[in-house]
Amino acid sequence: MFVRFSLALLSCILWTSSARGLTQASLVQVVHQAPSATSLQVAAGSAHMAGDITVNVQVVSSNGLTIPNGTVAVSDGSASLGQLTVSNGNATGTINIRSLGTNQLTACYLNSDNYAPSCSSPVMLTSLPPYTLQQGILSSVVNAPNPFVDKLKVVPAKDFVGVVQLACQVPAYKCALSPSSVTFSGDGKTQTVQVTFIPSTTVTLAGLLGLPLIGLIGTGFRRRQFLSIKLVVLAGAGALLTLTGCGPIVSVPLNVTNYTMLVNSTYGDYSQAVSYDIQVDTADTKQ
Repeated sequence: MFVRFSLALLSCILWTSSARGLTQASLVQVVHQAPSATSLQVAAGSAHMAGDITVNVQVVSSNGLTIPNGTVAVSDGSASLGQLTVSNGNATGTINIRSLGTNQLTACYLNSDNYAPSCSSPVMLTSLPPYTLQQGILSSVVNAPNPFVDKLKVVPAKDFVGVVQLACQVPAYKCALSPSSVTFSGDGKTQTVQVTFIPSTTVTLAGLLGLPLIGLIGTGFRRRQFLSIKLVVLAGAGALLTLTGCGPIVSVPLNVTNYTMLVNSTYGDYSQAVSYDIQVDTADTKQ
């Protein structure tokens, strides 16, 4: 009898311990993240110069309480503009916008242990160039060696402050800029740069006489000597005519074609270029 009671008691103890272990193993604690709401504001209106701008982001919970910390990512469409740190529900920072025209900015809270992610409504922003180039003359026909000159205006955006560097290039001929850089102080005043295209078609008589000397290489010694004497005489006569004023420097047409002169401007990462279409008339056929 005692043995049966002991076995029954042992079985009850073992079953109770097993059931308790199974109950403890099945306990799972689930924490649900509270919803969040994100808003984005762009300081000082909706139009800005391309470059750095300041943005303000606020993140709150569904009950209106501020979310103490976390990270928000700011983007322009699909292009990332960087991340800002949330402190007491607010994030303020500077982002850089390089693309001109209309930008669609969005700020997204990236979530935390207690709060779910959320994104702001898009904010439309118009990004303006810091300055623009305005040509006086886009194309022209010039009689060499007379230069082509244009007054190129550099028009700043409102409140633009900075130095714009300029450079020009043209094949075969020369170009010049005066000045080669302009400085803006934020007063909105237009700066003017003189752009000069410099064609040249003049060569000296000695330069022309040097050309036939190439043909002497393939001739015999006596013939070369005879031709050399003739060239010396011609050169002396040409020099004499030049000194007396009867024989000025000879001008010959070297190029009769169109040229594109490019003027490029840069300010930091921003650049703008304009081009001039110039025809050099070396035959003096300009009407």
